[in-house]
Amino acid sequence: MGSYIGSSGTFEVMRNLNLEKIYRLILLNQPISRAQLAQLSGSNKVTVSNCVDFLLEKGIVHELGVVGAGKGRPATLISINGDSGVLVGIEMNIPFIRVIVTSLSGVMLENIILPDIGSDPEAFTQQVSATITMLEEMYKVRKLGVIGVGFAFPGYNPQTGVIEQMPKWQTWNKFPILKEMQKYNLGIPLFFRSTVQAATMGEIHFGKANPFEQLVYLSGTWGISASVYSNGALISGHHGLAGRIGHFIIQANGKQCICGSKGCLEEYGSIRALFNKLYPGKLQHHKYIREILERVRGKDPVALVALHETVQYLAIGVVNVINAFNPSRICIGGYLGSIIDDSLLNEIKTIVAQMLPKYYWETLDIYCSNLGELGVAYGCIAVVRDQLISILVGDSAIKK
Repeated sequence: MGSYIGSSGTFEVMRNLNLEKIYRLILLNQPISRAQLAQLSGSNKVTVSNCVDFLLEKGIVHELGVVGAGKGRPATLISINGDSGVLVGIEMNIPFIRVIVTSLSGVMLENIILPDIGSDPEAFTQQVSATITMLEEMYKVRKLGVIGVGFAFPGYNPQTGVIEQMPKWQTWNKFPILKEMQKYNLGIPLFFRSTVQAATMGEIHFGKANPFEQLVYLSGTWGISASVYSNGALISGHHGLAGRIGHFIIQANGKQCICGSKGCLEEYGSIRALFNKLYPGKLQHHKYIREILERVRGKDPVALVALHETVQYLAIGVVNVINAFNPSRICIGGYLGSIIDDSLLNEIKTIVAQMLPKYYWETLDIYCSNLGELGVAYGCIAVVRDQLISILVGDSAIKK
């Protein structure tokens, strides 16, 4: 589809395009009447009614009741039926695996951290397959059960279905995750994205952004990566690996980076850089992120000094992003988004204003995601929800 809402097409695909359009308009504007859907979509009332009837039959939407009992004909409002089925999001990150389950309307039902499986990708596929099977059993009472599962991986290539590179865990490099998950024949549509692409979709569906803007999402977990969302679509690049801004060189012959290069932004302006300052010589572990957040919120002076330095380097990365992509909004998400308060965000904006002419930033909105550490996992949910019509009409299988 050329945009988030969609457009007209040939006779063979018109029905599905119309379904996509109406479904997405309901997502964005619920509760909404058929007449309002017709006005927003530009479709005639018969087409809209046919689409709504299909979605009602499948249990994706439900009718909330009649409004407007005064003047004019009363209207029945339509909304997403949150109880019809569940969506599963699985974030593979270092050093943990997060699994969340939401209703179709996005209400959180489960938030699970799976035991650390270390660097073994085959153990990962076994573990998550067993978890999906368990969730199928738990939610089989719902009409649609588990509707689909979204996955997010660092270094995932959507064109090949392969984990191209995971610098911290070399055993994952070139691992064919798409092919390996197919072996389990789970019978549920599976969708795969890179971590930052998933996080961007989460911000579009559940955060402050919307589908109609030029958004750059900066994902700050241990490292930093970016995803560009433009005209309703993610821009993934020639090999599907666009957005590696954490490996912008900001200092020639600088600190050694895990990617093999030197002077990368990640070594100065990321959570990993902050961790290395506060816990020199320690191995990365999820518990330290919690500790860092607590130290910052507790006004630990050592942590605040280290964070201040980290944010100054991050601001340089933001300047580079503005120069490269000219977005209308920049969202800082993940753990970085959680740790940066209003004063630090203003500091970033001040540095941007000092380093760029006013023309480049005066209409730019830089903000932190309110999804916190759940941004990527919610993005996995968004990836499935975004493909719901293809699932309903039978064009569902394991997807790249």
